[in-house]
Amino acid sequence: MWMSTLNGGVFDFDNLEDNEVLVSEIAGSLGKLCRFTGHCKVFYSVAQHSVLCSLMAKKHKMSKDLQYEALMHDAAEAYHGDPSRPFWASVGPEAARIKRAIEAAVRPKLGLSMEPDPIIKVIDNRMLTTEKQQLMVDCGLPWETDGFSPFDIIIKPWGWRRSTAEFIKAYAKLRRKP
Repeated sequence: MWMSTLNGGVFDFDNLEDNEVLVSEIAGSLGKLCRFTGHCKVFYSVAQHSVLCSLMAKKHKMSKDLQYEALMHDAAEAYHGDPSRPFWASVGPEAARIKRAIEAAVRPKLGLSMEPDPIIKVIDNRMLTTEKQQLMVDCGLPWETDGFSPFDIIIKPWGWRRSTAEFIKAYAKLRRKP
C-alpha cells in the first residue's frame, strides 16, 4: 500500500524504511491538516500547533535541539493524519503498532531519536490545554490533559499557507538548512 505525496512522490507503507521524508512535504501536509479532526471552532493546523510548541520551548529557554524536536513532534502525521487521542486509544493495538512503525521510519530521517524527550510531551499537553480553552466548544467532560496548565498565549489561527511558511521558517532557523 502506498500514498501519493505533496511533491509527487510516493510514501510506501509496505517499505517504510525506504521512504524519502521531505520537510517541505511535511510542512505542506501539516499546514493543511486541521487539529482535532476538524472539530474546532475555526481552522487550526497541525503545522501551527507544531510551530507554537517550538516557540514555547524557546520561550522556556530550552535548547535548539528541543525546540526542533517540539517543531517536529507530529511530523509523522503528514503520513498517518491527525486522528484524536481517543480514536487511537479505541482502535486497538494494531493501529498503535502501525502508528509507531510510521514514526520509527520518519523520526530518524529528521535527525530525531525514536523516543521523544519527555519534556516534549509536557509542551504538547500544555499546548493541547491552551487549544482546548481557546479553540474548542466545551463538551462538559474531562480531558486527559486537564491537569496541565495552559500557556499564557492567545492563539490566532493562521491559514494553511502561513502555517506552512512558518513551519518551514522555523525549520530553517533551527536547522540552518533549506
